[in-house]
Amino acid sequence: MLGKLVYSQRLSDDGRQRLCEPQPMRDELLLRVDAVAAEFVLLAQRRLAQDLDLPMRRLVVREARAFAWPDTSLGCPQPGQTYEAIVLNGYRFVFQAGDTTYAFHTDSERLLPCPAGREVLPP
Repeated sequence: MLGKLVYSQRLSDDGRQRLCEPQPMRDELLLRVDAVAAEFVLLAQRRLAQDLDLPMRRLVVREARAFAWPDTSLGCPQPGQTYEAIVLNGYRFVFQAGDTTYAFHTDSERLLPCPAGREVLPP
């Protein structure tokens, strides 16, 4: 894994290793190979389940992506606030409960719910 790409190796017919074309990391793979992402998903899921008074099993993870947030707002700026322009590595998780989706943004320390319409995702 390098950045957001996953590289795999295969054996060719003559028994030599061959590096395959990189593929974008799928959400479920991120959660299997990144223990920090998996832990943040559980924290967000617990928090959302408690806020909605639902069992955790009713919250489906729809997206789990790594992001480099361009400032301390983590892509979820509050109106009237200013933020330090510093790149922070983190994640964006989207859960679904019924017909409604809920997004959470993280850096290495914070887990922020980000209401629809306030998200500003980096390119």
